[in-house]
Amino acid sequence: LVGPRRHVNNLFQNIAWSTPLAYEQTADNAARLNLCTLGLQRWYDVDTFSDLLRLRGEIRTSGEARAQAPKTYQWLQAHDSRLSTLT
Repeated sequence: LVGPRRHVNNLFQNIAWSTPLAYEQTADNAARLNLCTLGLQRWYDVDTFSDLLRLRGEIRTSGEARAQAPKTYQWLQAHDSRLSTLT
């Protein structure tokens, strides 16, 4: 997960998305741009609709997940009816 507080040009340039290299490449870009970073516990990527549904299921059933990602939980709640029509 990468969550800059503001838009940063070139942070996501030349990234091999959905590969084990994506995080390292992004961290290297951040270092080159003199950005302060904080590493968090690794988790799975959310790249596909199926991944999003997995995340939605986990966050619905886990208070710990909701506490760790409250904004994600809020977004999923706000878009739940739309997501339900797509399944």
